Amino acid sequence: MNGQAKNNLGQFKNLEFTEVKEGDAIYYLAQVSYTDEETLHFTLEITDGKEQQTLKFSQKFYVD
Repeated sequence: MNGQAKNNLGQFKNLEFTEVKEGDAIYYLAQVSYTDEETLHFTLEITDGKEQQTLKFSQKFYVD
């Protein structure tokens, strides 16, 4: 799995994923830095061994 996040200024941040196994479940986690009220647009390339799929979504982040 690989991916990147882009902010509204067009700056890219590459994502580095860590595989986490928990029983029969497998998760892929990545950390990304952000500023308050920053919207990041994610593009992830997911391969299940046979097919490659692209997942795109956006998320607005807030700092406590």
